[in-house]
Amino acid sequence: MLVNIRDPGSARTVAAPGAAALATGSASAGGALGFGDGETVPLEAVLAHAAQIVEAVDLPVSVDFEAGYSATPEGVAENVRRLIAAGAVGMNPRGWLSGG
Repeated sequence: MLVNIRDPGSARTVAAPGAAALATGSASAGGALGFGDGETVPLEAVLAHAAQIVEAVDLPVSVDFEAGYSATPEGVAENVRRLIAAGAVGMNPRGWLSGG
């Protein structure tokens, strides 16, 4: 089970009692940045926020990466590479497998 966190502070709070890994939720992380859900957060802000969360804890972090922040497979692949470079170890895709 992964607990969804919204920012570095909530990541530290959830990690303290012994969580094995963490995940972000797009709505809660977006809200922490002053945005809504549904890829309304600019990609650069998502990547920076992910890096801040990863740096805040010594745990694997999975990021809700919406629909990959691109309309093309090549763009999604590049964005995923950037998310991995930010330190994320996984992602929750929205609609990638179902086509919606």
